[in-house]
Amino acid sequence: MIPPPRTRIFVPRAGDGWLVLDDPDALAIRRSLRLQPSDRVACFNGNGLEHHYQVKESSRGRLVLELIQSEKNLRDVLPPITVFAAATKGKTKDRAARDLPPLGVTRIVFYRAGRTIGEPSESASPRLQKIAIEACRQCGRSTIPLVTVSNRSLPELFQTGEVSPQRSLLFWEAAGGAGAWPSLDWMKELTLIFGPEGGFSPEEIEWIRHAGIPMAPLGRRILRAELAAVVGLALVQARRGLFEQCPAGSSGGAE
Repeated sequence: MIPPPRTRIFVPRAGDGWLVLDDPDALAIRRSLRLQPSDRVACFNGNGLEHHYQVKESSRGRLVLELIQSEKNLRDVLPPITVFAAATKGKTKDRAARDLPPLGVTRIVFYRAGRTIGEPSESASPRLQKIAIEACRQCGRSTIPLVTVSNRSLPELFQTGEVSPQRSLLFWEAAGGAGAWPSLDWMKELTLIFGPEGGFSPEEIEWIRHAGIPMAPLGRRILRAELAAVVGLALVQARRGLFEQCPAGSSGGAE
């Protein structure tokens, strides 16, 4: 029986027959796991495939890997799902970029809400993207969500046509009773929308109702913005079967 890969490494060129890795992240993994020739590792580049390699050389300055096989990662079989989360100050965006990828999100957009303090900085996107990549490495996913920070509001984002009200679900504490969820086709592409600390402004609620976006509550308690995104995404993904055991033969695995 072929042993499973010892770890996973993000490599943009994953899938090539040979890889020579000398970047700090790959070398840190080499040191921490003491990788030796004949060890096996999995590499991914975000395209949904898992590429299995065998270590051919392991030295202080580089790793040399030879491709054994490539296969679809069965952990990435759910339909696409986007999360629109109101931008917040501090490290809350970092936590969202870390916590949402393991729940199967395929895109994260931090937008400017009416009660957002300050203007969201689009320059934060590369740092958040790197956090999402590391989260995918750890949880076993091969599809990496795109993470962006936008200084646009919800109405502006919807005006671009990239988001459809009919394929969206907005979470709001005043949307109804605990069981008041709309009837949606959960197995199609969806967009989930979460508000800022302090909730949506009256103007935003008026626009949301006028746009006809389905709404749902998250129970009686008021949740912090980043926790609401995790809870809402988890509830929707549970309806899609995220927490069912992966079929036999699923690839990948975190150390």
